[in-house]
Amino acid sequence: MMGGRRSLETKLQPLREGPWFRSLNADVQEQVLAGLHIRKVPAGAQVFAQGEMPSGLHCILAGQAHVTGVSVAGRLSLIGILRPGDWVGYLACLDGA
Repeated sequence: MMGGRRSLETKLQPLREGPWFRSLNADVQEQVLAGLHIRKVPAGAQVFAQGEMPSGLHCILAGQAHVTGVSVAGRLSLIGILRPGDWVGYLACLDGA
Protein backbone atom coordinates (compact mmCIF):
# COMPACT_ATOMS: atom_id res chain seq x y z
CA MET A 1 0.00 0.00 0.00
CA MET A 2 1.57 3.22 -1.14
CA GLY A 3 0.99 6.35 0.90
CA GLY A 4 -1.42 4.56 3.21
CA ARG A 5 -4.02 4.23 0.43
CA ARG A 6 -5.63 0.91 -0.17
CA SER A 7 -5.55 -0.45 -3.72
CA LEU A 8 -8.77 -0.53 -5.71
CA GLU A 9 -8.87 -4.32 -5.55
CA THR A 10 -8.51 -4.23 -1.76
CA LYS A 11 -11.32 -1.65 -1.51
CA LEU A 12 -13.58 -3.82 -3.68
CA GLN A 13 -12.95 -6.99 -1.69
CA PRO A 14 -16.15 -6.67 0.46
CA LEU A 15 -18.18 -6.17 -2.72
CA ARG A 16 -16.67 -9.18 -4.50
CA GLU A 17 -17.03 -11.44 -1.44
CA GLY A 18 -20.65 -10.55 -0.69
CA PRO A 19 -23.27 -13.24 -1.35
CA TRP A 20 -25.45 -11.03 -3.58
CA PHE A 21 -22.59 -10.07 -5.90
CA ARG A 22 -21.23 -13.62 -6.01
CA SER A 23 -24.69 -14.89 -7.00
CA LEU A 24 -24.57 -12.81 -10.21
CA ASN A 25 -23.23 -14.34 -13.40
CA ALA A 26 -19.87 -13.05 -14.63
CA ASP A 27 -21.41 -10.76 -17.29
CA VAL A 28 -23.65 -9.00 -14.75
CA GLN A 29 -20.75 -8.71 -12.29
CA GLU A 30 -18.73 -6.94 -14.99
CA GLN A 31 -21.64 -4.59 -15.75
CA VAL A 32 -21.92 -3.68 -12.07
CA LEU A 33 -18.17 -3.05 -11.86
CA ALA A 34 -18.18 -1.00 -15.10
CA GLY A 35 -20.77 1.38 -13.63
CA LEU A 36 -19.03 1.65 -10.29
CA HIS A 37 -18.37 5.01 -8.65
CA ILE A 38 -16.56 4.99 -5.30
CA ARG A 39 -17.57 7.78 -2.98
CA LYS A 40 -16.26 8.46 0.50
CA VAL A 41 -19.04 9.64 2.80
CA PRO A 42 -18.09 11.56 5.96
CA ALA A 43 -19.18 10.03 9.27
CA GLY A 44 -22.70 11.12 10.17
CA ALA A 45 -23.55 12.33 6.66
CA GLN A 46 -26.86 11.39 5.09
CA VAL A 47 -26.55 9.35 1.89
CA PHE A 48 -30.21 9.57 0.95
CA ALA A 49 -33.50 10.21 2.72
CA GLN A 50 -36.64 8.18 3.21
CA GLY A 51 -38.99 8.70 0.26
CA GLU A 52 -36.31 9.89 -2.19
CA MET A 53 -36.05 8.27 -5.60
CA PRO A 54 -33.18 5.76 -5.67
CA SER A 55 -29.96 6.94 -7.20
CA GLY A 56 -28.70 3.42 -7.87
CA LEU A 57 -27.20 0.54 -5.98
CA HIS A 58 -25.00 1.28 -2.99
CA CYS A 59 -22.52 -1.15 -1.45
CA ILE A 60 -20.75 -0.49 1.82
CA LEU A 61 -17.02 -1.05 1.27
CA ALA A 62 -15.71 0.18 4.65
CA GLY A 63 -17.19 1.43 7.90
CA GLN A 64 -20.91 1.20 8.49
CA ALA A 65 -24.13 3.00 7.68
CA HIS A 66 -27.17 3.37 9.89
CA VAL A 67 -30.56 2.88 8.26
CA THR A 68 -33.11 5.04 10.02
CA GLY A 69 -36.76 5.90 9.59
CA VAL A 70 -39.13 8.47 10.99
CA SER A 71 -42.37 7.29 12.57
CA VAL A 72 -45.73 9.01 12.11
CA ALA A 73 -45.13 10.56 15.54
CA GLY A 74 -41.86 12.06 14.24
CA ARG A 75 -39.50 9.78 16.14
CA LEU A 76 -36.25 8.70 14.54
CA SER A 77 -35.75 4.93 14.76
CA LEU A 78 -32.72 2.79 13.95
CA ILE A 79 -33.90 0.14 11.49
CA GLY A 80 -30.57 -1.53 10.76
CA ILE A 81 -26.83 -1.20 10.42
CA LEU A 82 -25.11 -1.90 7.11
CA ARG A 83 -21.55 -3.22 7.13
CA PRO A 84 -18.94 -3.93 4.43
CA GLY A 85 -20.44 -6.10 1.70
CA ASP A 86 -24.03 -5.01 2.42
CA TRP A 87 -26.08 -3.47 -0.39
CA VAL A 88 -28.91 -0.96 -0.34
CA GLY A 89 -31.11 0.44 -3.09
CA TYR A 90 -31.54 -2.71 -5.15
CA LEU A 91 -35.21 -3.31 -4.27
CA ALA A 92 -36.20 0.25 -5.13
CA CYS A 93 -34.30 -0.02 -8.41
CA LEU A 94 -36.12 -3.25 -9.26
CA ASP A 95 -39.64 -2.13 -8.40
CA GLY A 96 -39.19 1.53 -9.39
CA ALA A 97 -40.29 2.81 -5.96
